Amino acid sequence: MTMRLHIKQQVRQAHQARQCYTPRSNTERVTVRRMAESCELVTPHRGMYAEPEYWSMLNHISKVQHIGSTLCREKPGTIIAGISAAAVWGLDHSAYLHKSGVITIAKPYGNPNRATHSQLHRIYLPARHMNHVTMHNNTQVTDPTRTLFDCGRTEAFHDAFPVFESAIRQNSVDSTAFLEYCSQAYVGRNRHLPAFVMSKARGLSENGGESFALAVIFELGFPWPEQQVEFTCIGPDGARKVRRVDFAWYLPDGRIVVGELDGQQKYVDPSMTGGRSIAAIVEDERERSQMLYRCGVSAVVRFAFDDVVRRAPLERKLREAGGSLRCAACIAAATWTPMTTRWQVACGAGGASGQMMWWGGGCRRGEQVRMSTDGNAPGLAVPHRAVNSRFVRADSVIRRGESSYGCYTATRRIRGEYVANKRCGGCGNDCDWCCDNAR
Repeated sequence: MTMRLHIKQQVRQAHQARQCYTPRSNTERVTVRRMAESCELVTPHRGMYAEPEYWSMLNHISKVQHIGSTLCREKPGTIIAGISAAAVWGLDHSAYLHKSGVITIAKPYGNPNRATHSQLHRIYLPARHMNHVTMHNNTQVTDPTRTLFDCGRTEAFHDAFPVFESAIRQNSVDSTAFLEYCSQAYVGRNRHLPAFVMSKARGLSENGGESFALAVIFELGFPWPEQQVEFTCIGPDGARKVRRVDFAWYLPDGRIVVGELDGQQKYVDPSMTGGRSIAAIVEDERERSQMLYRCGVSAVVRFAFDDVVRRAPLERKLREAGGSLRCAACIAAATWTPMTTRWQVACGAGGASGQMMWWGGGCRRGEQVRMSTDGNAPGLAVPHRAVNSRFVRADSVIRRGESSYGCYTATRRIRGEYVANKRCGGCGNDCDWCCDNAR
């Protein structure tokens, strides 16, 4: 048997074990490099090889699972963590998070900023929390609780929220127990971020696309909608039918705005079309909208996933459908840039409503923040490590570990405290954007 045939046989055996092939000798290393140069093999990760046809059929979650299992086989002390651990557990998240091919690993020692090579990203895992490491599918990985904690503090809200929704939907974590874990001492930096994401997650989204769309809607400044709302409608034949929508907003003026995420698969996937043509599917969607209107719905907003990614089309459609979805105070409330030392704040004490003011830097414990209308706050600077919040309100007392929110009526939040909605001083209504951010 030639070396090439031997390697191909070893590669197939590795695929059967849901792993990648790694050469064992110098002769094998030279041969697999030549096979990779001739496109007989692909290199998904440093020192790992797979057949091109097999690798192209895998989704992003399966690819990370193959690489993670191979890493743990070659280096038994490796701990898969972060967004890579979310893939090992099969939790929903965006594929672009793995586009660079970097695998996140956890280390209880050493400098977490130092990586073995460019395809490994290390995060610090305290030794006292090593009990949150387990084995899953031949892979040493952080358990779902620690995985969500790391994802919530290292990924953006719209990237972390689908992971949390998927975990709750699969009953992998308990939200109350998770919030208690986040409140523990020395659990990790920026623990307020995963606690905030968990406070918004309900596990009602049917898939990762809906979760991502909901997170983007929230980041655009729209109030949090009701999910999976059922409307009982009377069809043309007089029969009573139930129609469930993805999102629904009940506006103060009595109007109801419905939002639905349209996937392209239902038009082309034979398992979803039921043998119907595209024209028939479009007609069914039109009839569905008419039935919703008969149930009292004021507007139906249909948007594609591309609209969510681009954001501007989604924001335009929602604004045109429900003009009062966002009050003036909500629109001007705040804009948050993660992991920076500057916040853009409007609609608060020290300036006219809607006037943007910048501030940043560092403040002392218990120091009161007072902003001027020209954006200068002499001697007052609040780094993101000093204030555990996404938004900072002007004229509020800031202490290390507390959560303050940049809203016209927001009050000081003590660390770990989750409050219910309060009435918004800008619009006079129960406004999710102004007040529900504190939950």
